[in-house]
Amino acid sequence: MLRIRRETDYAIRILIALARRSTGDLVSTEELGREMSIPRQYASRVIARLARGGFVESVPGRGGGIRLARPAAEITLQDLVLYFEPVFVISECVNHPANCPFGNACPVRERWCRLQAHILQELGTTTIAELAEASPGLSTPEPMAGPATE
Repeated sequence: MLRIRRETDYAIRILIALARRSTGDLVSTEELGREMSIPRQYASRVIARLARGGFVESVPGRGGGIRLARPAAEITLQDLVLYFEPVFVISECVNHPANCPFGNACPVRERWCRLQAHILQELGTTTIAELAEASPGLSTPEPMAGPATE
């Protein structure tokens, strides 16, 4: 069955946390990890991939940190999922009908293709900005009052 990997989930959480801040605010990897309950080793790895994908930018040095590379309203779940997921299909027959003994005549394949299209459409219309606005259950991040200890 179709399933989002942990790395993709962490990437979404990180972008939501960044989107909830003022534009341009820099945040440390450690702070993002704590805020979004992501283990440190995963947070660093996911942020590096987000930076390579153009989702975030990293400012090095003292007082540096991570921030969104573009507005949250311009980043969709589809952008993230297709970047982070090596294969994102509900069934192999969607991309490879030749692997099905019934080929294009298969009635199940037709349904899988429609469902795949609906999923991608929904992901393509859901932005990180929307998710950040719809997260009232998450506490608003407090500014850090000095070096964090862990």
